[in-house]
Amino acid sequence: MSGHVEAAADRLQALGAFDKSAVDAAELSGQEIARVLVRLGLGAPELAVKLTNGACAANYRCVLRDGPPVVLKACVGDDCRELADVQLDVLSRLAKASPGVAPALRSLNAVDCTTTTGRPACAVAMALAPGRACNLLVDDGELPESAACELVGAALAAVHASPVDDDDDLPAIEGDGWIERYAR
Repeated sequence: MSGHVEAAADRLQALGAFDKSAVDAAELSGQEIARVLVRLGLGAPELAVKLTNGACAANYRCVLRDGPPVVLKACVGDDCRELADVQLDVLSRLAKASPGVAPALRSLNAVDCTTTTGRPACAVAMALAPGRACNLLVDDGELPESAACELVGAALAAVHASPVDDDDDLPAIEGDGWIERYAR
């Protein structure tokens, strides 16, 4: 294994063991999740399970009464609407230019919501990718770390190989603004 792959495998293993609750953004109540899903036009959920998340979003796997499961991502903070709108824009552009390289949007809207601590949030819904999370496959010994790194690299390469319009108006990932925070 090359030095770069070994280093990436070490980082992946560290991420798998990292307790993200220390940087957990927030939570939405079950009632708020149901309200948001209905407002997004997806209907009421039968079940919502919190996924691993980070400092700027709360993520849920939602099983709907009608339709396939979705991931509900609630961007949290004063810039939550901007974060959600950029995510809608990026996922829409990827779906048009390179179908299949990113999760498909399940709604073309973002819905304002509130966390259980009263922080502002704005939620979007996307298709749930099939299969188990890569870090869980590595942790359970079902996938070698080097293979996981190669799969993540291939997925990122597919996203970055997507054609970009010359008149692209997406913000540059520079500075310490909200788009830079989202990209980290």
